[in-house]
Amino acid sequence: MASCLVPDFPAVLVALEHLGELDKQLRDEGVPFSPEASHHLKEIAAAINELETSRRVVHEQLEVETIETSKLRHQCQNIRDDRFVIVPFSWCCGCKKYKCGPERELVKGDHENVINQLNYQLSEKANKQILLNETVNEIRKGKAKITDVETAKVALEEDMIQERKTEFHEKELAEVRIAFELKVQALQEKIVEVDGEMEEGQIVNAIRLESIAKMSDRFKAQRKEEDDVMAEHLNVSKRLEKSRLRLEERIASIAKHKIEIREMDEEIKQLHETNIVNADLFERNVDELHGQLNKEKKSIAIFEVEKEELCQSLENLKKDHEQHVNEVNFDIGLTRRRYEELLEEEKKLQDHVFMGALIERLGNKIVKAEEVNEQMTISYNDEIQQFITEAESVTQSRLEKEEELKVKESILEEVEAQFDIDQSRHQKLKNHTSELKNKNNHLELSIQDMKENISTLLKPKEDMKRSLEGLREKHMELLTSHAADIIATEKSIYDNGMMLQQVNMENSRLHVCIEQMKEDIWNTRKDQERHTQEIGWLKEEVHSLFGEHQPSSMTPTIVKRCA
Repeated sequence: MASCLVPDFPAVLVALEHLGELDKQLRDEGVPFSPEASHHLKEIAAAINELETSRRVVHEQLEVETIETSKLRHQCQNIRDDRFVIVPFSWCCGCKKYKCGPERELVKGDHENVINQLNYQLSEKANKQILLNETVNEIRKGKAKITDVETAKVALEEDMIQERKTEFHEKELAEVRIAFELKVQALQEKIVEVDGEMEEGQIVNAIRLESIAKMSDRFKAQRKEEDDVMAEHLNVSKRLEKSRLRLEERIASIAKHKIEIREMDEEIKQLHETNIVNADLFERNVDELHGQLNKEKKSIAIFEVEKEELCQSLENLKKDHEQHVNEVNFDIGLTRRRYEELLEEEKKLQDHVFMGALIERLGNKIVKAEEVNEQMTISYNDEIQQFITEAESVTQSRLEKEEELKVKESILEEVEAQFDIDQSRHQKLKNHTSELKNKNNHLELSIQDMKENISTLLKPKEDMKRSLEGLREKHMELLTSHAADIIATEKSIYDNGMMLQQVNMENSRLHVCIEQMKEDIWNTRKDQERHTQEIGWLKEEVHSLFGEHQPSSMTPTIVKRCA
């Protein structure tokens, strides 16, 4: 019954469970406590279990003692109540007897003789009865005293046993407290050692962090160098891209110039065709003029008057024509010199295969155009000679054909205008071809320079790329190794921190349990002191009760005197 009333302390059970779980968890993780630490933990757990069992036993005994003392207190209270009831009753009886005294004196006078006769018998009987009552009362009192003494003796024996047990438990508790304090001190020393190891780990971690910071600075410097090299590489790539775009633009301009050259070829063909058509028209005109000259020979006499004027005009025309021929010859010489320059440039540009064919075609076309021009100049010279002979032969008929000559002059002006147009177009084509050749030369030179620049730029780029790849591999290896070291240190620090946290938690729980046990011990001491006080009080009550029951033998004498 008393064991069921003993309260449990869940903190102690939780601390024991946490110690068991911590040991099991560390064994499962492969990082168990050292043998000494495990032994100490086992001893602490055993000591805590012993303290708990001793606390339970002491608490049960205290409960038993409290029940017994409550019973004794109840009996003493009943005895005190009976005493307070009996004393007033006896006093009431005495008072009643004292009131009946006068009547008894009146009756006493009437029955004096009877009383005198029976007085002796009554006195003897009263004496005997008093003696008997006294002896009975003394026997009863003796029995009561014996029973009280026996009960007091039993109670004192139990108190002594209880005191001995409490002293024994106090000694055990003192020994357990000393052992527990020693174990706590050993645990505190271990905690101090763990703190020292943690500080050493923190120092090592700080050293490693400094080395990591240095390595990170080096890595940042190398990364900055790599960034600079990459920026230079980007600049070179941008320059290459710009040069590529220029090359594409120049290739596009070359293609455009090719198209323009083709257009020029077509225009030259058209000019040649127009020249042929003009020659045919001129021949037709000449035939028509011959017909008209044959028809108008009859009118030659009419124009003899104007022969001199025509001669003068003819001379002027001859001069103009000679000047025109000289100009044409000068243009032909210029074209020949330009053709020679073009041939020299063509010799210089023979390495360029793509433009060579175009230049050859253009040269052939220019040669053909020059041949056609020479043929035209020869034909024109022949025609001029024919005109001169015909003019000399038909000087007489020029007066009549002034209008026809005007028409012919207009035609000649148109032909000359067309020839000037063709000449200007030819000059433009020559200038255009020269510009194209210059552009071609410039493009070839720029392409050559660009190729050289690209080759010179690509060589250090490849070397730099190789060196950067090597440096990157080295830095990646260093980074992986340092990252692995950092991870290992962080893991060890985290594990140590978790273990320290668990140890601190268990230490705090042990401190809480110790405080609770100290409070229980203090409560038990208070209960013990209270029980000792109650026992002393009960003893005083017993002694006081024994002292009050001793003078109760005087009541018969009081009754006798009242009678």
